[in-house]
Amino acid sequence: MIRRGVADSRALSPRGTIEREIDATTLARAVAALEQAVAHRVERLHAYDDYCDSVHGDPGIRPLPVLRATFGNGVWHYLDPASGRPLLRVSRANRLQRWLYNGLHSLDFPPLLSRPRLREALIVAFCGAGLALSVTGVWLGLRRVRRSVRIRS
Repeated sequence: MIRRGVADSRALSPRGTIEREIDATTLARAVAALEQAVAHRVERLHAYDDYCDSVHGDPGIRPLPVLRATFGNGVWHYLDPASGRPLLRVSRANRLQRWLYNGLHSLDFPPLLSRPRLREALIVAFCGAGLALSVTGVWLGLRRVRRSVRIRS
């Protein structure tokens, strides 16, 4: 049974039901102790951002809303406000990898995510270009092998 408190928050009871959320400042202090730094900003996210998506829309992985605590050392912590469970820790290196590797390999940049047909067309075009490059490389390699076989004969 969900009971609403003064702050309209929820937390898990011993029976496993949600009663009220854990206070955001309490969670921020707990994470700050782990990170050994003071959280600069704690905010509640009601939509997925570029780093804490739910594996492309699967709501079972990381439920909304989440709390994001940002620290001065460039680390972000995402927390489940209902249970206090840490969901994700993102450092500067993780954010860089997200854009340079994941972003370039799946083309999930925000302007392209808002235009799915353009994104799919670009993916098909890049795959076609990769196929053409591969076929050209194989063709040139075969020609060179044939030439070297003719020279030896």
